Amino acid sequence: MLISIPDDLATYKRYPEESLFKFDPLPKYLTLSRNLSDIVREQQEECTRSVSTACVPDFSVQNLVFVNFQGPSNDDTVFPEYKKPEPLPQLHGEVNFLDRHFIRISAPPGVWFFEVEFESRKWLLKAFLDDSSTENPSYINRFKKELNAYSHFKASKHVIEAVPHCPGWIAVSQAQIASLRSNPKCRIDFEEDPIDFPLVGILMEYFPDAENLSDKNITFALAENAMRGICSIHECYVVHNDIAERNCLVVSGNRVVWVDFDISFTPVPGRVPKRAYYWLEVDAVWELLYRREIPIKPQ
Repeated sequence: MLISIPDDLATYKRYPEESLFKFDPLPKYLTLSRNLSDIVREQQEECTRSVSTACVPDFSVQNLVFVNFQGPSNDDTVFPEYKKPEPLPQLHGEVNFLDRHFIRISAPPGVWFFEVEFESRKWLLKAFLDDSSTENPSYINRFKKELNAYSHFKASKHVIEAVPHCPGWIAVSQAQIASLRSNPKCRIDFEEDPIDFPLVGILMEYFPDAENLSDKNITFALAENAMRGICSIHECYVVHNDIAERNCLVVSGNRVVWVDFDISFTPVPGRVPKRAYYWLEVDAVWELLYRREIPIKPQ
């Protein structure tokens, strides 16, 4: 981990309520806009001065390491300003599944993506099997986690541009599922994916021309926006919990959007996540952006 979790409790407890980009000074190496060789040299000097076993002897860009993984030992993990938000509403208007696109992208079984129209606007519908009636429900729990995350985003005092806008959720009727089965343009293989339970789905902003952030399109500006985005997500007390290229989209200009919150988590009474989880996820994003993407970007 490159962005060290601070040892002093006062600084440590400012995050995630306060974005790291509001810290003065900024956490060291929060973004990279300087020559990477200068940063490597600084890390080498810092590791030479340190007795920490967390430093590694290889000072290449891929091995920039210097960290306290746990945070202050007296971390009481209390979020005094946290209030659980109201859940997103169930929407009852007419939702039309569009004939031109029935999207089945890389997703776990029991999860589908559809292009739909609701209130004269196109949306992406992320649908889950409602297996709540089974002995070991799985898909409905993923739905609840994603819905919970978007409830936190909607309750924010600020517009969170780093996630898709989400107005609410719908229950997909049996009639709509039957219509999908009979539609020759539907790409779902109903023998492989029988959809043998009801569906519930989350409507979210649709980006038909989005690209995954990768070494082929990343820039320092996009990397910084991705980092700012995860900080704004954390300000809503949401830990994404699945930091990966497939979940980071470039949608227009320099806007970067984080998606797929179906294994995310937020504070829960009696099981409050440590603040260190937020700090560690910042580092996971740094790892993705600056170790795995920018250093191997073709020149």
